[in-house]
Amino acid sequence: MTEKSDDVTVLADVDVSFLRSEHVGDEFKIFVARASAEASVPPPHVLVVTDAQLQYGTALEMARMYQGTELIPPLLVVGVGYRAKYFGETLELRKRDLTPPPAVDGQGGGAPAFLAFLDEELKPFLGERYGVASAEYTLYGHSFGGLFGAWTLFTKPEAFSAYGIGSPSVWWGGRAVLETESQYAMNHDDLPARVFIGIGGMENPAGDLHAIKWLPEEKRPAAYQEAEADTVDMVADTAVLASRLERRHYPGLKLEHRTFPGEYHTTTIPSNLSGALRSLFDTPR
Repeated sequence: MTEKSDDVTVLADVDVSFLRSEHVGDEFKIFVARASAEASVPPPHVLVVTDAQLQYGTALEMARMYQGTELIPPLLVVGVGYRAKYFGETLELRKRDLTPPPAVDGQGGGAPAFLAFLDEELKPFLGERYGVASAEYTLYGHSFGGLFGAWTLFTKPEAFSAYGIGSPSVWWGGRAVLETESQYAMNHDDLPARVFIGIGGMENPAGDLHAIKWLPEEKRPAAYQEAEADTVDMVADTAVLASRLERRHYPGLKLEHRTFPGEYHTTTIPSNLSGALRSLFDTPR
């Protein structure tokens, strides 16, 4: 026998709103929930997660578990997504919003407009509705979201107090984000932020070749051909990004770089999320 319930989702107490952005010229689906038991006091921290269709559920329940055991402070967990049911429907929109200039093959490059949306439209909305105008904001993103976080760190670092950069797509635009980092370093002697950079140890051509062994046999020849032609090494690119930040010796930067052995671009999402929460809020690790 099935009983009816007002709580129709396993993700309890999640508010869903649709917020129009004049900067982007589109509408975003915003998920908001508390990772704390105390509902009468606004949380002192806000975690903004890009790619809500991909990882909001994981981020919210992980934050609730960690907060329930007092590993992290109370959070307002915010997911920024789209009017779509499945992650696959958001691929082109992610490319539009999360990639910095230059556009590649006429696509992408919309990170400045998306950052303006987060900073000038989403934050006031959250401040008015949830009382978090004076909260500290943390940004977390994976893949293109990680690239967006890195680009934001080097173009408007004050937009967030902390950055969780998961498996960043440094390769975009001929590794243009590394040039953005260089330009920042030429003009600044400090980078006041807490930063976590995570990557799966198999996010490289060797990992791609290894994973093909689990494909159906008839799919392996084409997969091997594609993998052998792939020159993108996300592990090495991420190491370069982290190494540059380490060598700058910025007095206000607190940086942690982790490589998770045996994890691929998709399987490392929980590890990156957990690593970011534990690092950025200084918990045991």
